[in-house]
Amino acid sequence: MSTEELDAYFASLPARLEPTISMEKPNVPIPIYKGLISVIHEEKSIECSIDIVFTWFPRRGVEFTIEDNRPELYHLFYRYMDDPSLIKFQITGLEFGQLLCRNILDENGKYFITGLIKPPVVQYKLSRRCDNAEKVEFHLFNFSDIIGNLVRKIDSRGISSARLVFPMGNFEILVDSVLNSFTHQAQTANYGGYGLTHVGRLISKSNKTIDQDVADNILQHFSLFSSFLAGRRIYTFFKTGKEADENIWTEYSNYSQDPYSYAPSWLPQQFDEKIGYIWEKFYRLCQDDYNRESLYLVIHWYLSANKGSGGLEGSIILLQNAFELLFRWIAVEQNKMVSDEGGDTLRASDKIRMLLYLINRGTDLPIQYQEQFRNLIKLDRSLIDFPYLFTEIRNSYVHSNRKKRKKISRLPTAYLDTILTCGLYYVELLILYLLEYEGKVAQRIPSNKWRGGNEAFVPWVKSNIIE
Repeated sequence: MSTEELDAYFASLPARLEPTISMEKPNVPIPIYKGLISVIHEEKSIECSIDIVFTWFPRRGVEFTIEDNRPELYHLFYRYMDDPSLIKFQITGLEFGQLLCRNILDENGKYFITGLIKPPVVQYKLSRRCDNAEKVEFHLFNFSDIIGNLVRKIDSRGISSARLVFPMGNFEILVDSVLNSFTHQAQTANYGGYGLTHVGRLISKSNKTIDQDVADNILQHFSLFSSFLAGRRIYTFFKTGKEADENIWTEYSNYSQDPYSYAPSWLPQQFDEKIGYIWEKFYRLCQDDYNRESLYLVIHWYLSANKGSGGLEGSIILLQNAFELLFRWIAVEQNKMVSDEGGDTLRASDKIRMLLYLINRGTDLPIQYQEQFRNLIKLDRSLIDFPYLFTEIRNSYVHSNRKKRKKISRLPTAYLDTILTCGLYYVELLILYLLEYEGKVAQRIPSNKWRGGNEAFVPWVKSNIIE
């Protein structure tokens, strides 16, 4: 291929999305504003210098620091430290939530006043406030590394498989990986916290401007969807409205996202349109109050169990909640497999059996686990039956039945971990079934643990059962 052909091919690729914030390393504070501010109390205004940043540790959120030598400023904050709502900040182009003073120190006539600012914290770059934008960009931290479509890097002749595409009616969401090296990715995994991994963009297919409230609504649901993809809590931070290449507003509000911890998920190594398409189904479900609340609950329980909240016992109890809700939602309401009254009389284990039947899964433990625990199963054949053992374990924790607790306490930890792993995997499959997914999943329970080698199509689109 000639140089001209290479140049043409490079130019034909879409440009990679780039961050609107500066964050070269994980957990680096994000500067928002440094300069003069008016501190307002009743009819009085005091001008002073302030430094406002978004910090990750020890507290995640927007913090302010004021250094001043005037006693009147010190006494004003000291007087209203327990009720800071009576004090307001005023800066042209910045919108603030409530102030929360944390420390007020006097060091030899130099006063240091620090605190947090509750959401919203929005910075407007134009001379007047503008809520509409041509596109809205956002940032994802600790999201999964997955191979996508090709993009070109703006600052070099490099090409990367970075782009993920999520269509949805009149809108589309693009998400690009901005990881430039394995070292960049490994920093967060090694030290924890929050590492910038992806930049996203919400665009209107009809070329209409996007209202900030509309963008917030869409991206709130996309945050939950991204969390399900990654197996850990993800949120869309630092949303930025843009006109052409100009930032017109940036939101710095804090959101609920956990610092990095390893969390396996169903997401395969290679992104494809089948993954992209389930976002629209997910978003449509969120337009109905009942479906949205159900989806949020199930994914909340799944994420908490995947993280190990409450240990083995807490994770199994949370997953049982998810199975119960999914049974009511999928088996009773959607597939009419049993009446409302009939569903109420079924044992918890039979509800799980019906759900596994729907997704073409057997109720016995996967073959490799049967082999691993064959000596244990020879002594008690009931240990091969996942629905029975899962609910027995859960009941031994919740109902504190002495006989059941004694039986469960004799089981090795590795076997109990296996039951939890199966439970997580089946809840993942059930959510994907609800979203009408027909692609591949990275299985939690295969004999081949290598990434890419543990993948198979979901069982309801293929005659053979995946293991």
